[in-house]
Amino acid sequence: MDVRKIGALISELRRDKDYTQGELANLLNVSHQAVSKWERGESLPDIGLLPSLTSLLGITIDALLSGGDAGKRLDNQPPELEDTAYSADSLEDLPDSSDLPDLPDLPDLPDLPDLPDLPDSPDLSDLPDLPDLPDSDLPDSDSPISLLQSASASDLDKPSQQQAITWEQILSLAPFLPKETLEEIIEKLEGEMDWSYLPALAPFIGRAALERLVGKMTEGAVDARQIMALAPFLGKEMLDQLVNHAAKGNIDWDIIQGLCPFIDRATLSRLVQQESISNPDSRIIVGLAPFLDQSDLAFLVKRIQSGQLNPKHLSALAPFLQKELLHELVLPFKIV
Repeated sequence: MDVRKIGALISELRRDKDYTQGELANLLNVSHQAVSKWERGESLPDIGLLPSLTSLLGITIDALLSGGDAGKRLDNQPPELEDTAYSADSLEDLPDSSDLPDLPDLPDLPDLPDLPDLPDSPDLSDLPDLPDLPDSDLPDSDSPISLLQSASASDLDKPSQQQAITWEQILSLAPFLPKETLEEIIEKLEGEMDWSYLPALAPFIGRAALERLVGKMTEGAVDARQIMALAPFLGKEMLDQLVNHAAKGNIDWDIIQGLCPFIDRATLSRLVQQESISNPDSRIIVGLAPFLDQSDLAFLVKRIQSGQLNPKHLSALAPFLQKELLHELVLPFKIV
């Protein structure tokens, strides 16, 4: 069982189903940090979560725990129906209905006794009229009820003085407000939005509302580290747009490694093939390996300078390398 292969498979299936990490976490009643640890190969889901997780991702438990090697994904088929099969031979073993024993006849039920007649309803027409209330029982003109009744409609229609609310105040209220209320406030709020507010808001609003906010702020330069903070809550299309927008700027190998569970393979391939980024070390390649195609992995390994490949890291790369390339990498090492 390779934890990193399992994590990369969860990441791929989650993106195929168009779930963000946050959305998958909500469906499983776990934190998005837990899902992030699964996808990075730092931990495995609890055994009690596997039926729900595999059902959401459309894969069998065996196939998931083997990293995708033990079986094929389900094509929208419920897991409980997956192994069910019937053959003509199995149907022949069923007993013939003529061989079943005769059941005894049920005894006749006794007749129920007749119910007695209900009495007629009493005549209410002879009830006396209720006396009129004396005037003294009515509220005085100075009572609170009279004052409210005498208030003019114009007084009640006067708008109250509303105070402005700031983004900082919204952030402090976000954990306590319903998602719909928070999104409505954000839509109406005027004023400059800062990128630093978005990661704090992201866990409390929906994907669509977050992506609308992000869309308003992509005219200027986008800091790649800010993208990493929002990645668990954004769809892959929006993430790819942001990454491509920031690709000309300050993306380094640590950022690429942080984004690899969230972006598709085409975007990841484009990033690792950039000649403007310095050669990666073997530690970085180990973290990227579960998410890379064989061609991109071979490209990165060959960029490592001669003698810089750590034998420990090579062992971690071995499950993902083609045998021919692994053979080439092992031979130069000195045997001690």
